[in-house]
Amino acid sequence: MADFQQQKEYCQNQSKDIFYKFFEIGHCYMESCFECNYRTTSAADLRIGDYWGRKYKNDKTGVSMVIAHTRRGYDTLSHLKLNGNVKIEEHGCNDYYAVQYPVNPVKPVFYQNLQEELAKENTDLQAIADKYCSRYFLYRNFLGRIKGKVKNILNYD
Repeated sequence: MADFQQQKEYCQNQSKDIFYKFFEIGHCYMESCFECNYRTTSAADLRIGDYWGRKYKNDKTGVSMVIAHTRRGYDTLSHLKLNGNVKIEEHGCNDYYAVQYPVNPVKPVFYQNLQEELAKENTDLQAIADKYCSRYFLYRNFLGRIKGKVKNILNYD
C-alpha cells in the first residue's frame, strides 16, 4: 500500500517494474478500458494522448500524439504549427496503430481473481506476477527469438 503522506518519489525503469508488467500486458486496466467506445469512433475534432513509441524513447520532456479526426481539427493543428505554438511532426497512421491501441483489449478470464488478489493486504506482487504474467513473457520472449532467427535467415548472404 502506498503511503502518500511521506511524499516519496518512485522512479523505476519499466523493464524492472513489476506493476508495469501487469499494465503492459493488459491485466490491470480499469473495467471501462475493455469496453471503451472511443477507441474506434470519436466525436472529437482532435485526439491527444501520450506517445508510447521507440521513436521518441530518449526524449525526457515528453511527446504527445495528436490525431485530427475532422477538417476543423486539422485546421487547428495547422494554425498552431503556423504560429509556432507547438512543434509538429507528421507521421503515418502506422505510428498510431503501433502505440495507441485502436481496438479494445480482451479482458483476461482471470481478471476478477487478479483484482481480488491485488486488493488484499500485504500482497506479494512478485508472486502474483509470477502467477499471472510469467507465461505471457515466456511466450513473448520465445516469439522474439524465433523472429530474430527468421530475420537472420532472410538476411543471410
